[in-house]
Amino acid sequence: MSDGSQDRRLCSITTLWPVVLQAHRRSGDATREAQHRLLGRYGGAIRRYLTASLRDPEAAEDLYHEFVLRFLRGDFRKADPGNGRFRDYIKTILYHMLTDYYRRRRRQPRPLEHDHAGPAAETPP
Repeated sequence: MSDGSQDRRLCSITTLWPVVLQAHRRSGDATREAQHRLLGRYGGAIRRYLTASLRDPEAAEDLYHEFVLRFLRGDFRKADPGNGRFRDYIKTILYHMLTDYYRRRRRQPRPLEHDHAGPAAETPP
């Protein structure tokens, strides 16, 4: 079921709070349907947001899958209409995911440059 939102920017998708709230209930067919509907509504915009932010389609796809896993696990159940729009909540989550991604990348060892001569030989005392 598509409502045309998959082609829109994240900032232009209106929040369907009854669907958001249903998607974060315990379980059941209605919950799965609401989750499917929200991922269909926001998924394309989230993918584009991540791809534009990372400029790496593979990394963006990995983060998108991480987002979906967190969503299906119920990690976003704290979304509340009293705290603003769901799309802003998603943007905040994506911002933190991107920050964590770059933090992990910085901690990974970098390969040596091709013209690096290797360790200097020790001089005898």
